[in-house]
Amino acid sequence: GLGNVGDLVPNSDDLVGDIGIVAVETISQGSDPLEGKFKLSFNGISTHPISLPSSALELTQKISVLPIGDFTISVETALDSNYQHFQVENSFLITFTGFVNDEQPLLSIDASWVSNGATILVERVRSLCCRVALSLNGVDYFSRNNGALIFAYDKKIAAVSIAPQFGSIEGGTGVNLTVIGLSHSTVESDSSTLYCMFGEVEVIGVLADDMTVSCVAPAYGIEATVVVGIKFNGKLSESRASFGFVPEPIIDFISPESLPSIDISTVSIDVHGSNFDSRVPVFCHFQRILPSKDDSMQNRRVANEEPVKAIYLNNSLVQCPVQSWLTLQDFFSLQNQDWAKNATLLEGAILEMSLTTEQDWIHSHTIPYLPSETVISLFPRCAPRSGGTKIRVTGENFAERDSLACRFGSMNAELVRFISSKEIECTTPQFNHFGSGAHVVEVQIANNGADFSSSTGFFEFYDHLIIEDANPLFGEAQTVIGISLDDNAMKTKALEKQPGTPSEPFNFLSSYANPKCVFNHTEIVDAKVTSPTSVSCAAPPCRHPQGGGVLLQLSANSGFDVVDVGFFVYSATQKVPFRLEPNHGRKGGGTRVLAKGISGSFVRDVMPLCRFGSYTSRAVDINRDEGYVACISPPNSVNNFASSVAVDISLSGQVFTNFSVAFRYDEEVFVRSLHPSRGFASGGTDVQVLGGPFANSHELKCRFGTNIVNASFHDTNHISCLSPTLDQVHEVQKVSVFSMAHNPEIQSIS
Repeated sequence: GLGNVGDLVPNSDDLVGDIGIVAVETISQGSDPLEGKFKLSFNGISTHPISLPSSALELTQKISVLPIGDFTISVETALDSNYQHFQVENSFLITFTGFVNDEQPLLSIDASWVSNGATILVERVRSLCCRVALSLNGVDYFSRNNGALIFAYDKKIAAVSIAPQFGSIEGGTGVNLTVIGLSHSTVESDSSTLYCMFGEVEVIGVLADDMTVSCVAPAYGIEATVVVGIKFNGKLSESRASFGFVPEPIIDFISPESLPSIDISTVSIDVHGSNFDSRVPVFCHFQRILPSKDDSMQNRRVANEEPVKAIYLNNSLVQCPVQSWLTLQDFFSLQNQDWAKNATLLEGAILEMSLTTEQDWIHSHTIPYLPSETVISLFPRCAPRSGGTKIRVTGENFAERDSLACRFGSMNAELVRFISSKEIECTTPQFNHFGSGAHVVEVQIANNGADFSSSTGFFEFYDHLIIEDANPLFGEAQTVIGISLDDNAMKTKALEKQPGTPSEPFNFLSSYANPKCVFNHTEIVDAKVTSPTSVSCAAPPCRHPQGGGVLLQLSANSGFDVVDVGFFVYSATQKVPFRLEPNHGRKGGGTRVLAKGISGSFVRDVMPLCRFGSYTSRAVDINRDEGYVACISPPNSVNNFASSVAVDISLSGQVFTNFSVAFRYDEEVFVRSLHPSRGFASGGTDVQVLGGPFANSHELKCRFGTNIVNASFHDTNHISCLSPTLDQVHEVQKVSVFSMAHNPEIQSIS
């Protein structure tokens, strides 16, 4: 235990005899005691320093930090000697009980702190093998004399994972299985075929390397998840891998179906279909192709090698993100972008988009590039907020596609009609933004319904015009009629806006307005602007020498949208006609019409005649002092459902005036609802009336019981009135007495 020491020094003084000699010699050189520390490592993890010598308990505590699973440790000590020295061997046997059928890497040693002369080795004592012996009696076993017979077990084959984990029920998906326990030498030395087992269905597998088996998934027919393993030499492997058979996605359509050649604002291409699965990622592959007019076509083809993963939204929709480089801009000049409007140059330019899962092809679609749309002009340039006005848009590069869209501000047109590559028709939407009043917006076009052009026109929306006065409504051709808007009503309407949003009422001085007067629905004449809220126009020639009344309407947008002003009555030559109050009524007839201002003498005891078109009837009343005749209008069915008829009067009952004053039949008006339907007896409740069709006229009235009040026009389906004060109403009650009917008694005498 002292290591290498000096020789002993003998003292022979006490020896007895003639010759006594004591000699000391070193038989073998001693060594220092075993001391120091070392570390063991496994798969990159190291123990704390282990002391030499160490007990099995201490070694167990230190090794427990290594990722070797369960283990046991035993200690063996051996003494070896020869004529020169003795050697002591302390061995620690570490048995990996946590790893079964898997050969593990050797523990590594760091012996930097071990004393000189000590050696630490790690060797594999036993791995997947055992000694083989023979017994004749079941008790005594015999082995080979010159060494043990060893039988080595191959590693157990197991499928650990699979990629991809899903594929089509139609089969054909290429998969890679990660396996353990196989090697090229094992497979090549055995004539057995290697199979991949999908449940109970086997397909041929190929060993790509010592840990990968490649195979093609079979058709399975139904949606299911199965365990996938290896079959080799007739034996099935263990497996922790599973594969899901799913229905193939079905693509119905994509949106948008085209793209602009420059300035793409679309953030994704929507792919609509069915059978999309959140567990099965879809990848989008893009390739831009611009056909060349010469032999340089190779220089005009750009492919994106890296697929883009689609965004799963639901089982019927995924989105392919659109990258900025998908335009054709890098083919051409960045400064001069006229090429983007050149339809000839861009003819045939396409984006090829393919959709795949990790291994399976799903769909391929060709998306054409279209030249940029250009807006040149709009006609008309303004319209009511209620929508429905047809606007002609002229420009360039409009495409005849179902996706063609027209946008007013942030609102799409209700309907778009393609006329030519230079003209389309857009129907204005109902514009409810920015409260009420006039508001100017941009008008943009998108051939694909998504990427709207940077070239725009400007358009103004306004509220329904409210007529305050029109004068005169009687005269001859070229009579100048002054028409004014109700300025207060227009301003009140404009104040009904969203908080904080400035809005002004429409006025005729707007650069977007083009006011016109419309006579009899057919004659459109220019209106002269006399103030922001008034215009004047000259009556066109009358078509009937006897004169007559025609409907006068006002338009702010070239005659496209009109509001009724009233009836303009043409006078006959050298004659002063009578007038009708009212000059219009229900189609079903029954309107009491007063013919006033009749020139002539009433005949005693003769009731005048009233003639509406071809229908003649007696007047129902006359007033000689006030000079009027009262007539009841017939239904328009007696005049072939005419919208207006000529009215004449005969005071004598024989000869008619032949003035032919016009009487117009109104559409039947329905009241659908009132809100509120009750109010204070003192009146003043603002009652909203919905129904229609209502006319914008100063004659518009509401009647509450017998009380009549003026009505305010909002649109053809909406008016409002202030409820009047409730008059005294006498309550009426009815008392009815009921009894059995009297039945006389009947007796029979026989």
